[in-house]
Amino acid sequence: MNQDDNKLSDLFRELRDEDAQRGPSFDRVVRRAANRSKVEPRVALLWLQVGMSAAFVVVLCVTIFVFHHVKKPQISTVAEGVDTQKWAALSNWSAPTDGLLAMSGNSWGNSTITTPTDSWLQNNANESDSSQTSM
Repeated sequence: MNQDDNKLSDLFRELRDEDAQRGPSFDRVVRRAANRSKVEPRVALLWLQVGMSAAFVVVLCVTIFVFHHVKKPQISTVAEGVDTQKWAALSNWSAPTDGLLAMSGNSWGNSTITTPTDSWLQNNANESDSSQTSM
């Protein structure tokens, strides 16, 4: 090594010694950390309890606010202008074909019942027969 390297290493050694004198010893730092760790769980538990209590109070206040300030739906009454006659007429409505269903249960013997649409079916059948014979 040359003189510049020796001089540089001496300067760094001096800086290390100064830092060692300014800083606390390792044993002192370890002892202080051990003492703090004995106290911290109680303090941490205290802060956890305070935080959970505050969160509970906030949730409780929000719940009370929501239940007291939200409008509840009200049941409509006849006095509000609902036309009950129209609804009553709708409930008594019956389909025009209900009479046909009632007739289908009757026994008519050997006679056949014809409806107006049967003649349409017969006319269409006759037309298709005549168109097939003319081909």
